[in-house]
Amino acid sequence: MFAEEFKIGPFKRDDYQEYKTWFSDSRISTALGDVDLEWLEFVQKDKTGQEFAIRQNGVLLAVAGVVLPIAEKPAYVISNIAVNPDFMQKGIGSKVLVLIMQQFRLKSNEYWLAYVERENEVAQSFFERNGWRSINDEGEGMLTYRFV
Repeated sequence: MFAEEFKIGPFKRDDYQEYKTWFSDSRISTALGDVDLEWLEFVQKDKTGQEFAIRQNGVLLAVAGVVLPIAEKPAYVISNIAVNPDFMQKGIGSKVLVLIMQQFRLKSNEYWLAYVERENEVAQSFFERNGWRSINDEGEGMLTYRFV
């Protein structure tokens, strides 16, 4: 696709307008709902997690979020991964997942989780293809995936 490696950085206010346009794609809006200015304000100030923008050659390819571990639950949680609709089905999501996980050094008691809606077969397949396993049913239609 492009020669330049992916570049990861914090999601910035300037990324919002472009990112919001992705939600006109039903695959993204169905999986993630919507983003609005309240969401933007939250991710800009949030200390419990981090939202990332992933670019290649200056093009916004993906946005991903991680909830940081706490003492009671030492898990890094993938809260969202969205790939620019113009670049879907090219393996970018898998590369982004690896890149996100490389941003954090896990302590011996820490691990990775993701919560996926039972109806979201695309996300279930994505995590399973990338070495994650469903470990339990969280109820209310959610499955828990853990990186193994």
